[in-house]
Amino acid sequence: MGGEPAHAAESSRARRAATLRRVSVTALSELQAWFESHCDGDWEHQYGLSIESLDNPGWSLRVDLTGTELADATLEPREERNAPDDWLYSAARDGTFRAAGGPRNLGEMIDVFLRFARGEL
Repeated sequence: MGGEPAHAAESSRARRAATLRRVSVTALSELQAWFESHCDGDWEHQYGLSIESLDNPGWSLRVDLTGTELADATLEPREERNAPDDWLYSAARDGTFRAAGGPRNLGEMIDVFLRFARGEL
């Protein structure tokens, strides 16, 4: 292999990593805003959201939709598997949005929730 293709691949990985960091920071800020907008003195005491680590390894995201404009919204189960450590599952029903993903998919999971919340999915 020549130096140029390896350099191009390295450059591509660096761009993807930088993009994922921006998406993750933006998504996290938007998730915080969504959460805060639903805190009314009651909702956050009974409901809320949780992010937990999984032992396979990966992440789990759960958002309680009860008491929000999304309470009756549904999202059919969606699953994407790119590699053993690059996967994403999401669904919403019965007043709960759930997502799970690989160790580097947390930003994407949050993004899926936000697109669902905006009515884009």
